[in-house]
Amino acid sequence: MIKFKVICVSIIALYHSSVFAQDYKCYVELADKTKKVALANIDSGIAKDAANKLLSNGAFAPDGKTKLNVVKVEECVPFRQKFNSYKARLLDKKTPF
Repeated sequence: MIKFKVICVSIIALYHSSVFAQDYKCYVELADKTKKVALANIDSGIAKDAANKLLSNGAFAPDGKTKLNVVKVEECVPFRQKFNSYKARLLDKKTPF
């Protein structure tokens, strides 16, 4: 009976982690030296994975049309959390999501 419970809990945890992706927001520097708050949707729930996704995929410039390389990720937090960085919080308030 205990093995059955362990298997059920494991299946539920695996299902939850694969179905419910998490949104992160990251304070980044783009290739044109502008700073921006960019979104990353990841499955793992680990901020480092959000940073890696943006570094490999890039982000849209403030014009919303041009995609630029992300050269530096300053900080990533879950979407509903506040940034630690004062500059990131200021920019986050100005960013429409």
